Amino acid sequence: MARRWLILADDLTGAADCAIAFARRGATACVQWGEAGPGADEAVLSHDADSRQLGPDAAAARHAALAERLHDPDRAVFKKIDSTLRGQPAAELAATLAVLRRRTGGAFAILAPAFPATGRTTEDGRIRVAGRPLAETELWRRDHTYPTDALPAMLDGAGLTSATIPLATVRAGGEALRAALHAASQAFAVAVLDAVDDDDLARIARAGLALDAAGLAWVGSAGLAHALAAADAPSP
Repeated sequence: MARRWLILADDLTGAADCAIAFARRGATACVQWGEAGPGADEAVLSHDADSRQLGPDAAAARHAALAERLHDPDRAVFKKIDSTLRGQPAAELAATLAVLRRRTGGAFAILAPAFPATGRTTEDGRIRVAGRPLAETELWRRDHTYPTDALPAMLDGAGLTSATIPLATVRAGGEALRAALHAASQAFAVAVLDAVDDDDLARIARAGLALDAAGLAWVGSAGLAHALAAADAPSP
């Protein structure tokens, strides 16, 4: 039986893109914003926090309030972030994990921001756009929040411990990948995973869904949402 999901996004497009990923696999889904509450009957509840243009403190506060109001232990949590790190993904994730920690006694995140279908990949803990380091692109020059595109440094700036899982471990899959994720979960760290193609995201989704980790939050773009929807879809 497929899981129920709570998606927290920083803009309406992201909320819709992730909801659609699950809807295409047969899940009922709704997209909401503002003061809408947790009572939706749909399997996937996707909420637009409308925080993309906020500063880190305000974005964190908004996500904390939403997580407090919408978190349901029967729903897996997906924190949607921009694949080029626009907005305040680190502050928002830290606030979300703090709520999960209070609710469940522990908190752990799987961060895989790659979106290969749009040319965004992750290698050595850094995002690339069409093969180029994100920090060397016009996208970064035009709109960036952080002094570096290194994901561990971004997380550290928000007080989050991380563990980078390289592409070789992702592609080994199976027990090797599950063991790396389990180790990160035991340390309550954010697992930063490399991914270059959709098969990499599929391996990450399968390995993470096999974990029994309290307070787990998935973090990524619509690319990871599609991988999770495919891995979690009911068997025909």
